[in-house]
Amino acid sequence: MLAPHIHSTQILRRTRKLREQGLAPATESWVAAQARRVLAGDSEQVIADIRTAAKTAVLGEDKLKTIEAVCG
Repeated sequence: MLAPHIHSTQILRRTRKLREQGLAPATESWVAAQARRVLAGDSEQVIADIRTAAKTAVLGEDKLKTIEAVCG
């Protein structure tokens, strides 16, 4: 039960870093929305959606490994 909250805290921390780096506000909004879904108990679907989005975006192997590490 605690794991989703820890992950959402990490997501929110990363969102702050995105904002500090000046990345698109849409990115910040998307990440914050995912954190809210995790807190609402939808963590399994959030993980599935993130994995699907990563594969659809045709990211490099290193980025896919990072996503898999974060999604656990």
